[in-house]
Amino acid sequence: KEVIEYLKIKNVKMTYNNFNMKIYNAINYADIDKMKNNFYSIFRTEFDYYYLSVKTIIIFMTNVMEKNKF
Repeated sequence: KEVIEYLKIKNVKMTYNNFNMKIYNAINYADIDKMKNNFYSIFRTEFDYYYLSVKTIIIFMTNVMEKNKF
């Protein structure tokens, strides 16, 4: 919900379900090699296939937003 609220502030119209579906599709169609190479630089956590779920990615996104004071 925090991510959706942030997007609303930035005038991005997105529903919760739409947002979840976009994250789901991004995970399923991602280039895993690129994800492995960039995961740490974005989330400050080593890549693990365990993290490839909508819930976990949203948690990571929220943490990044909080650390960067978005």
